[in-house]
Amino acid sequence: MTEYRNPTPLPALKGLMELKFNHRIRMILFIYYSRKRVDSIVRDVWRRYSVSLSTIPKDEKYTVGARYNHRHAALTIALHDSLVAAGQTKERAFKIISDILWLMYTRWARLAWLLSGLVTRDPYKRIKFCTELFRSYPFGPPSYRWEDVEAGEGVLAHNCLRCPIAEYFASQGQSELCANTWCKLDYPLLHQWGGELEERTTIADGADHCTFRIRVVS
Repeated sequence: MTEYRNPTPLPALKGLMELKFNHRIRMILFIYYSRKRVDSIVRDVWRRYSVSLSTIPKDEKYTVGARYNHRHAALTIALHDSLVAAGQTKERAFKIISDILWLMYTRWARLAWLLSGLVTRDPYKRIKFCTELFRSYPFGPPSYRWEDVEAGEGVLAHNCLRCPIAEYFASQGQSELCANTWCKLDYPLLHQWGGELEERTTIADGADHCTFRIRVVS
């Protein structure tokens, strides 16, 4: 049976997450709501997030990156539930959450791309560098399990055989949320690096692994 814990120290952890995400959350919510309504929704998000921390799995085998992602997944669910409670449709909530998460993703992507330019100027090799960097942290083994596969010349191909984030969302009955936010952000992420991610299967959608088949387009 999976063992659960309430991570410590909670006040410090919650404060760090609020400091990191409040501005991004508010930036997107102001597109849809008044300042007063945004304040109310944001308070509800952090209330729900504090409660949800007790659902994060306790497993010392999880890497730092996996634990980091678990907390972001808990925040994603808190955002979703607060938006739906505020009257948003499920589909609109997916869009708002994706926009908030993208503010974080795009910063990571820019940093990875800059680092890749210090190693090579070849577009294929730069995308390979970026994906391998992300597969080291925060999506690194042993918490995440990856395999490289052959898929033809010029195609960067690998499968994700285990994804703790998909597992966590599933444990909370929120696989659809995972598939429509975290998983779909892989497409603009690869585009930012000059690649194109082919349509694929994902664990969140019910497959036994996630497929990544990436072609250079720039």
